[in-house]
Amino acid sequence: MRPSMADRPVAERDRAETVAERDRADAVADRDRVDAVDAERAEPARWAHTSFTSTLSLILGVCATLAALSGRLAPLGVAIGVVGLVFAAAGLSAVARRHVTGHHVALLGLAFSIAGVVLGILAITKALPWLDGGADQAAQLRDWLDAHLPWMRNW
Repeated sequence: MRPSMADRPVAERDRAETVAERDRADAVADRDRVDAVDAERAEPARWAHTSFTSTLSLILGVCATLAALSGRLAPLGVAIGVVGLVFAAAGLSAVARRHVTGHHVALLGLAFSIAGVVLGILAITKALPWLDGGADQAAQLRDWLDAHLPWMRNW
């Protein structure tokens, strides 16, 4: 039975919707096929991790700076700072690989290591009057805190 003239636009509209749905389904199937092929070619997903050498350079750099600022440990601060510089260089080369992070950590380790070496050398050569190898800066700071903050004596 042929559709009447009144039903014809509805039938054409239904046919157009059916064709559009079929085209959408084909597009989704094509996209899924392309995604499956890409998934086979792509590397498996890996978690990024921070470089151990970058982290170690930051730890050594902070220790070098604090040792140099103590006064008596200035030579040790220079030595630790040099080791921290080596680890910072290794950390900067390690973060160039894929899935390895820690750029800022390595740069901070480099900065603290340089600061530890510079402050340690200044303390050894007695270039800074407030920082020399003969003075125990930590004990002087503790005495100053006790004098100005009496409640700190109990700690």
